[in-house]
Amino acid sequence: MPKKAFLDPGHGGYDPGAVDGKSAGDYVYTEEEDRNLSIGLKTRTALVRCGIEVKMSRTGDTYPSLGARCKMANDWRADRFISLHCNAASVSSPRGVEVLYYPVASSKKLATNLYNYVSQATTWVDRGIKPRPDLYVLNSTRMPAALIEYGFVTNPGEEKLLASPAYQTRLAELTAKGICRDLGITYKAP
Repeated sequence: MPKKAFLDPGHGGYDPGAVDGKSAGDYVYTEEEDRNLSIGLKTRTALVRCGIEVKMSRTGDTYPSLGARCKMANDWRADRFISLHCNAASVSSPRGVEVLYYPVASSKKLATNLYNYVSQATTWVDRGIKPRPDLYVLNSTRMPAALIEYGFVTNPGEEKLLASPAYQTRLAELTAKGICRDLGITYKAP
């Protein structure tokens, strides 16, 4: 029986998530929801190529509630739950990848595997993995769960990278490698 990964591209619909508007010298307008979805769709393609069944909380610009996202994953009996996000800050200097997890051993292992791969996408700040028992999508799912923050849309350098389809593909492939590693499945390159 194939392993099952549930991907949750965060936000969507009326909730754009983190937003970085155009400012002096910044010609990119970013809504987090768009980056999350693009990376999620590319991750799905990579996982399917590796023989993993994939279900997504959304495949378009919709907003399933947090409860609906968890219910979908729980009802489907997913083996892993991965929520995909971009970070933001009130200043432009923070940058880097981090992975948040529900503080149980299986979720920490998933977060570590994801971080070990996704962090290869950049040489910027090592933000590491962090326990977050207060995040609804992590504490309301019944399988190992983690939330990836791919970078800061409020940091001009990362915002530009996150807008690049090639960089999104790199993040998706690295995410798939981390999931494969956690599930004990051989990653198959495109």
